[in-house]
Amino acid sequence: MGERATQKQRRMWAASGKRGKAMADPNRARILQHLVEEGVKAASEISNELLLPLNSVSYHCNKLADFDCIELVKTEIVRGGAKKYWRAVDIDFVSGADWQGMEDWRKPGALIGMMAWPVRDFDHALEADTFGDDGRWHLVRNPLRAIDQQALDDLLAAHMELYHRSNEIQREATERLRESHETPIRVSSSSQCFRVESFSGRPPMAGRPIR
Repeated sequence: MGERATQKQRRMWAASGKRGKAMADPNRARILQHLVEEGVKAASEISNELLLPLNSVSYHCNKLADFDCIELVKTEIVRGGAKKYWRAVDIDFVSGADWQGMEDWRKPGALIGMMAWPVRDFDHALEADTFGDDGRWHLVRNPLRAIDQQALDDLLAAHMELYHRSNEIQREATERLRESHETPIRVSSSSQCFRVESFSGRPPMAGRPIR
C-alpha cells in the first residue's frame, strides 16, 4: 500500500496474513466462521454443533488464538476440568499483506475457504427467501478495465475502510439492541478486490448493480 496507507490499515493488512494461514485449514475455517456467526461459545459447544472431536476443536481454537483470530473470554472449572469460552476477534478477511511469506500450499485453501462463505450465505438466503421485496439488499460486480497503480492502492484502501466501518456499525447496533430488545438481523456483507488478466464472459447483469 506504500505511503498512502494509514497506520491502522497497515496493522489490519499485517493481521490478514495470519488470518489467511488460519483459514487454510478447513476445520479451523469452520470454527472461526461459527464463532463469527454465533458469538461466544465454549469449545464443547462448538464440538457438538459442528460434529467435530473436542480435542480437535480445542487444538484449533488455540491455533486461532495464536493467529489473533479469536480470544479467550472466560474459563470455568467444571468437574475438575477447564471449560474455555471463545469469541471471534473480528470478522474474517484475507488481504495481500504477507502473501509472499505464506507457504504456497496454504494459498489456495485460504482463498477458496474465504470465497466459499459468501456463496454459502447466498445459497442460504435464497433458500430462506430472506431477500424479500423491501429492497434492503445489494449486489454489485464492477469490472474496472483500465486503472493505474495509485488507483489500485486507493481501491484497496477503500475496501478496508468499508470493512472497518462495517464492524463499527455492528458494534453500534449491539449497543442499541441491548436497550431496544429488537430481534437481531443477520447480514452477510462481503468485499473482494483483486487483479485479473482478463474477465471471463459477461453473464446477464454483470457489472450492473442490483438493488
